[in-house]
Amino acid sequence: MLNYTLSTDQLIELRKAHRQTQNKREADRIKAVVLLATGWTAEQVA
Repeated sequence: MLNYTLSTDQLIELRKAHRQTQNKREADRIKAVVLLATGWTAEQVA
């Protein structure tokens, strides 16, 4: 998987969305994006 980064503002917005969502599936997907953007590998996230 290619490395990519998100701006600080984007990470803040995603973390806020993660806390506020009540849909577990959506929360898991948001968390995966945050982890990938902060240096985790796809294998670690999986």
